Amino acid sequence: MLKISEKSRSESAITFKLEGKVLAPWVDELRRVCTEPALASRKINLDLDGVTFLDEAGLELMRELIQQGITIARCSGFIAELLHIDKK
Repeated sequence: MLKISEKSRSESAITFKLEGKVLAPWVDELRRVCTEPALASRKINLDLDGVTFLDEAGLELMRELIQQGITIARCSGFIAELLHIDKK
């Protein structure tokens, strides 16, 4: 199960908090949330501190989102290593 909630919002940015496992069944929903046209002018941040696991589809989506300019606000060392990013 994956819980996606809005953590903070301003005129220039929005942060979504993810909790649980980012698995194939939830990838399309997360992609939809992150690419919503209403958010096109805002910087999108993902707080992954509550994410415990990424399967191959979840990992692929995260890499895709990062390439699109979405920022990982926080994550565990395990997730940072999978994504090849600095732990924040």
